[in-house]
Amino acid sequence: MYDNIIIGGTYAAAGFCSGSAGKNLILSRNIYIEDYSPAFRQCRLEYNTEAGQVIYDYFKAEGIVNEGLLSPAEAAVRMYKMAEEKQWNILYQTFVSEVRQETDGYTVKVHNWEGASILHCREVIDTIPRGRILKKTFNALITTETSPGQYDGFEITKAYFNGQYILKCEIEPAASMTEARIALVKLLHSGKLKNPKLILTAVEFERRLECEQVPYCVIPSCNDENPVESFEKGFEMGRVAG
Repeated sequence: MYDNIIIGGTYAAAGFCSGSAGKNLILSRNIYIEDYSPAFRQCRLEYNTEAGQVIYDYFKAEGIVNEGLLSPAEAAVRMYKMAEEKQWNILYQTFVSEVRQETDGYTVKVHNWEGASILHCREVIDTIPRGRILKKTFNALITTETSPGQYDGFEITKAYFNGQYILKCEIEPAASMTEARIALVKLLHSGKLKNPKLILTAVEFERRLECEQVPYCVIPSCNDENPVESFEKGFEMGRVAG
């Protein structure tokens, strides 16, 4: 039996395992430990704790922080490296279909390339987006002559590389990925941006949400402003868990 099963290959999950000495298992839907890059979430790094400074300094020493901005793709590689060095227990490309509370903890039903299985643990920590969506954007990496700022229906922020920007297109909480792509195309052709050129689009939404009320612990990494803050929150929870 595991002490803790952490759902989601997120910075919060990495922080939890860094702070906890228990027998932990991370269940990642992807092939890496990182959750900001798929949504093209670019944000300035800040830290408030010693653990946050450690991860911030690590990224800076790796040369992937530019004017306070982190290169999300490069960070994903570094987090994979850290997970290997620290020998965290991780199941990649693993999907959770059910979490059931038992008298002595929880059973977590999962499936991956090896098939379906049931895992047992004392505590569950869910770090993925789950709950009522308060705000959702579909982000894209672009070049444009429009200055960074908040506009009607969209926002432009600086990206890691100079001359590139993140365009955040506001969409309805229930909008599908197809609808989001259509909304983005309409925005790019609306004339609201000056000379926009699309480089890449995100593969996941950026979200803020109101958490579901469930028996286990929910700390969605998406609600944190930046990866370091997410790592810090997970670390503090892991330290309390022991």
